[in-house]
Amino acid sequence: TKSIKHFFNYLNQIEQYKYKNPFANLHLVKKSQLKSVTDSYVRFRPEEIVRLFEVEGYFKRFKKPDLFYSPLIALTMGLRLEEVAQLRVTDIYDNGGTWVIDINEYGDDKELKTESSKRILPIPRFILKTNFLDYHAYVLKTYGEDSHLYPYLIKTKNGYGKRVGYNFTKHKQALIQVDEELKTFHSLRKTLSAKMDDAKYPSNLRKSILGHHIDFDITDETYGSEEEGAKSKEHLSLSYMLTHLNQIEHGVDFGEFHFDFESDNLMYELVRSMKRKEAKKAYNADKKAANP
Repeated sequence: TKSIKHFFNYLNQIEQYKYKNPFANLHLVKKSQLKSVTDSYVRFRPEEIVRLFEVEGYFKRFKKPDLFYSPLIALTMGLRLEEVAQLRVTDIYDNGGTWVIDINEYGDDKELKTESSKRILPIPRFILKTNFLDYHAYVLKTYGEDSHLYPYLIKTKNGYGKRVGYNFTKHKQALIQVDEELKTFHSLRKTLSAKMDDAKYPSNLRKSILGHHIDFDITDETYGSEEEGAKSKEHLSLSYMLTHLNQIEHGVDFGEFHFDFESDNLMYELVRSMKRKEAKKAYNADKKAANP
């Protein structure tokens, strides 16, 4: 394929072929590369989303804020597991009247998949119907601007999202029957992408929301078809993205999702437990260093 592309480029250069190179956007992907990004990238069907977000079962399963809010954000905004799990309170703010989530690498404890993962997304009407912003305000007031959005989380070698992914998998296993390798937490992101593709959203909009390069990449194998002619990443306004995110229907009554984070000293106990674990870890590390 490279040889054919080069041949037609040559014909263009010597003006022996006046049309666009028909092989310009043709890319073959190695099987190992394709498998690594497609195993978990199958969308949930509408009836599966209804089961997964049935209010009573959802509240029974997800009894911590990170477990509760993360699937809702992934479904409606397309954030990756670690992108949503590692958020800090300063990453959520009012930008000229539009509430946004800022996906960035600010802070030593953050990691992003690619450079194009950095993006600022407007929070759609679905999340605003929940009490997510009330939770954010509570954490900001209680734990300060330096706080993690979920201040009780401890980063592991797999990041902050291990428990979120594990609990969502258990929730899924109890409600729907699917191949474990085909539908995971990441399938929420895939579901949003597929809905945008079904609605014929422009490629640059879809990729800007998902945090992928506009030029052809593996996304087009995984997330949908590439719109011909998209050559460079255009600046998309928050209002433009918000309008399109708000137009997507998910079949979920988001107004029912109000997590009671102030009950029974929940946050206090979660944070205290985290501090005990960190203190024990530090003690064991010091002990090991003193007795190698």
